[in-house]
Amino acid sequence: MPTSEHRLQAARALIIQQLRGTADAQFRNERVLQDGQIVCMEVAVAAEEDRASPAFTKAVVITRPDRAPSVWVDRGHEVVAHIACELA
Repeated sequence: MPTSEHRLQAARALIIQQLRGTADAQFRNERVLQDGQIVCMEVAVAAEEDRASPAFTKAVVITRPDRAPSVWVDRGHEVVAHIACELA
């Protein structure tokens, strides 16, 4: 059975794919919920040169045994990941 760390690593990889392979993503506030089926975190791509720090946004990966994982990274005014993580 996968450990929490394995689930976090898998979720990070899926989120990086969602961000089109951005390898320099930063993660924080990671949580594994509901027996590992939901992984919530905040993600940011490396800061641009004119910014002092990266802007973090919520992300969620939902994994069910009978279907492919669902990945959401909130962009702009979307709050899908935020709501999913708050209700989990």
